[in-house]
Amino acid sequence: MHAHAGLAAQGSVLVHAANAGLLSPPNPVVAPRARRPTTNTDGVATGIYADWLHRLRIRERFPQPDWSIADKWVAKELLRHGTSAPQVAAILRAGSPGFPRRHAHPEDYLNRTLTRAALELETARFPWRAAGRGNW
Repeated sequence: MHAHAGLAAQGSVLVHAANAGLLSPPNPVVAPRARRPTTNTDGVATGIYADWLHRLRIRERFPQPDWSIADKWVAKELLRHGTSAPQVAAILRAGSPGFPRRHAHPEDYLNRTLTRAALELETARFPWRAAGRGNW
């Protein structure tokens, strides 16, 4: 929340580490199909959703979260990390607490959530450019 000016100890090491992280794309969140359990895909999806709730610290920051917003944040991170849209929809369907909640058309809700998450990624201020790594 607050920033203070200062010099980093071992600044060149810090810059090198930051550059190394920017040049390598992140690993996909969802394991390839060959290694995914086939008997409990809902359990896997629920675990992935719960993992992202933890990573994004949603429950810590928002004790009573708006699940529609949380769903969009999780969807956005999954898409950012290379998870396909159908897989993201399955993860939200199985993992989002109380899904479909009060949604009259759950599939339409999922479609709108994924569309919005993808749109936010496209219009991000500093989007990840895997293809144009040197074009900053």
